[in-house]
Amino acid sequence: MMFTIQQLHNQVVQPALNSMGAENKELSAFLSLLMMPELSPSQGLFGPFQITSETHHAVWDNYLALDPEKASCVRGLASQRRFLETPDLELNLNWGYAVAISASVLEMNTAIAVSALTEQQLAEIWFQHCVKGNHVNLVKNYYLQRKSELNHRTFAA
Repeated sequence: MMFTIQQLHNQVVQPALNSMGAENKELSAFLSLLMMPELSPSQGLFGPFQITSETHHAVWDNYLALDPEKASCVRGLASQRRFLETPDLELNLNWGYAVAISASVLEMNTAIAVSALTEQQLAEIWFQHCVKGNHVNLVKNYYLQRKSELNHRTFAA
């Protein structure tokens, strides 16, 4: 099943960010462009953002654990049973949860409030801290291609 960028934005990214109190035009635009739902999960990479298990665990241990209110919002997006049994697979099967984790990864890797960052700054943080190894070029090219396809249109609210 193929999704348009607009559908991903309206039906997945925006609702997930709203539920965690992270309404931000630049962040939602960036994450909508970055989602790669047509890629199958690769070995060691999970969900539409291709997050490593290491990054997934680090965001919980080093960021969300220090902010119980935010952790509760993110956990609220996860399924009740699967998250406890196989937390990394939750990223594959629950895109709203994957959006919340991705937003948290960005927040964890900047000293500036994510709401103050532009889409370009968010991309720089993502590609510097959140994508590993040879996978960087694939993700970066995908993001740039989708950004180009969008032709600088804005997302409808």
